[in-house]
Amino acid sequence: TGIVQRDAQERYFNSVIGVGNVEGSYQKEHLVPFGEYLPLESVLRGAINFFDLPMSAFTKGAAQQTPMQAAGINIGNAICYEIIYPQLVARRAQDSGVIMTVSNDTWFGASIGPHQHLQMARLR
Repeated sequence: TGIVQRDAQERYFNSVIGVGNVEGSYQKEHLVPFGEYLPLESVLRGAINFFDLPMSAFTKGAAQQTPMQAAGINIGNAICYEIIYPQLVARRAQDSGVIMTVSNDTWFGASIGPHQHLQMARLR
């Protein structure tokens, strides 16, 4: 399941964890600008209310992460729009028996967002 994780240094990560007999977790590596992090944060944060979006202060996960494992199968994870980056997905799939992408497109509402996301994933 997707979840927000906080580490001992008070950093927040967009993550996937398992429920039940699952080992490990995955922290999203390729964050969405303005949605999950704010580029030029020291300049833009607080300048305009738009740049103070909730959940826009995530820390990116490490490029090299131990794959999650369920039932003895390594899982190559991607969260949301990460699925459109072929090199990232190929790297995650290299030592995995299955690729899993987790996304919650409901925050797009009735917009074209979910349709665009599906189309982008299909093109890769």
